[in-house]
Amino acid sequence: MSDYLEKWPAIDEMLIERLEEMYALTDSHLQADEWDRAYLAGQRDVVNKIKGIYQQQHKRAAKAQHKRQ
Repeated sequence: MSDYLEKWPAIDEMLIERLEEMYALTDSHLQADEWDRAYLAGQRDVVNKIKGIYQQQHKRAAKAQHKRQ
């Protein structure tokens, strides 16, 4: 897993927040046709993937700092 994380640039929390705002799913999205719902779900999947990588990076950094103390 560490090799996987090293392939990603550092992800900033502000980026995650902005993506969450831009690609938030709302109740109105449930009324969209099937293709649009699938497209929106794909966008959310990308945001969730980036968010997960950010969380792993953050966890790794905290663990490394704890070891240094």
